[in-house]
Amino acid sequence: MILFPTSLLKRFSTALLCGVAVTGLFTSLFAAKSEDIFKWTLTEEKNAWVVSVGIPAQRYLYAGQTSIDARNSSGKEIKPLSSPVPSIHENKDSVYSGEKVFAWKYPKDKGALAFEISFQGCGESPFVCYPPGKLLLKTDKSASASSMSGNGKLSVISKLEGFKVFSSISGYLPEEEFLRFLRGNKRMSSDFLEGKSIYIIIFIVFFGGLMLNFTPCVLPLIPINLAIIGAEMDSKSRYGGFVRGTAYGLGMAVAYGVAGMVAVLSGARFGYLNSMSWFNFAIATVFMIFSLAMFNIFSIDFSRFGAKINPSASKKGTVLMAFFLGALAALLAGSCIAPVVLAVLLYSARMYSEGTLIGLLLPFLLGMGMALPWPFAGAGLSVMPKPGKWMTWVKHTFGVMIFLFAIYYAYIGFSLLPSEESWSPEAELEKLGAALDQSSKSGKPLLIDFWASWCKNCTQMERGTLKSPGVSKELEDFFVVKFRAEKPSDPQIGSVLDYFDIAGFPSYVILKPLSGK
Repeated sequence: MILFPTSLLKRFSTALLCGVAVTGLFTSLFAAKSEDIFKWTLTEEKNAWVVSVGIPAQRYLYAGQTSIDARNSSGKEIKPLSSPVPSIHENKDSVYSGEKVFAWKYPKDKGALAFEISFQGCGESPFVCYPPGKLLLKTDKSASASSMSGNGKLSVISKLEGFKVFSSISGYLPEEEFLRFLRGNKRMSSDFLEGKSIYIIIFIVFFGGLMLNFTPCVLPLIPINLAIIGAEMDSKSRYGGFVRGTAYGLGMAVAYGVAGMVAVLSGARFGYLNSMSWFNFAIATVFMIFSLAMFNIFSIDFSRFGAKINPSASKKGTVLMAFFLGALAALLAGSCIAPVVLAVLLYSARMYSEGTLIGLLLPFLLGMGMALPWPFAGAGLSVMPKPGKWMTWVKHTFGVMIFLFAIYYAYIGFSLLPSEESWSPEAELEKLGAALDQSSKSGKPLLIDFWASWCKNCTQMERGTLKSPGVSKELEDFFVVKFRAEKPSDPQIGSVLDYFDIAGFPSYVILKPLSGK
């Protein structure tokens, strides 16, 4: 047996879990789309077109990262008549800051113009930098963006304007439900809760949160969760297990609720965190530690502190770690978008936009449903055989399972690292553009399958539902294109996701050409 300083390993495990959970939660909080923070508009004056941006309080744009590429219908670059003057930030960078509106003026005598805008900014309180943003503004709404864009990156968006969104849905779907969607008999995800009473909505949301525990993103965590919260049949430790289970569930509910609420308020995509390599490496490290502990290479025993919770630092540390592990489980669940999750987010956003603030509480209700079983699991209220030698076999089996998931998350982390030979947004846009051309020429509907390698539900759909004979036959009536949105924060990928209001993966969109045969 290899001996490690147990206290050091415990501190490292606790610090790592807390760090991943806290950092992940804050990343989810601030993964807002730049276009929702900095509002760009195009207005008309007597002799000029005015492109302006509103800077909210305690926010700023980097002048060096802000550019406007203006071109006429022949693709010729048009210079501005006037540009705003940036100020010097305290870090000596040139910025557009303050609660102001900055404007660029362009001549009106150059014909129809298209303005391709790139920008990147930050906030001061709290300090956070937003992902780079990109958008296209046109003086002539009917003009072709592809003919007016200097580099053609946004030509796919112009092609999409020639299609009608027939239907869309997100999350894992069994064969029968997916067939109903393909045949046009299934309502869009945003209508899932429409027309239902408040009591039915509460029940659906709460029960949907409970069912999230059985998604591929949460289910593998169960052996680790039980080890942390100390689920035992020993009646003397049931109270302590119940408290730890409650802390675990509370962390899950708070993290899931806050992440969902921020997604509603800012438009950030649920599961954004899972597309980051560092997050997957951190999860792999945590899983590896617990896997080794299952084989007694070192001991991490969080349930050995006895019958009651007292004010000691060790007790508080145990409960606190259970809380942060619950938050971590909620963040991992973000990559498994179920239909009920998307329905809750969309319905919450709709209620909030209509002035009903209580809609912001629905993501918390979803988290509460997800947290429901864990206090009872901590108290050991499940039916289990009496302890014996079989426990060693079960423990080692869990260790192998956890080790395999550590390898899986490490693999995902490596696959998300930059590589010249791997995924590229340009290739995905080119593939989508070609599919749009085929659909437009033939009049055949197009099914876009939005997926990512880190999305477990995408893998489940690919191996199960999409391979079934019934679905395969139905798909013969469609052009099918798989759009790999590996990095939703990429401006080019984000522009497509924003166009369809894609909140998570897998997502499916059926398009029909407006001028099809």
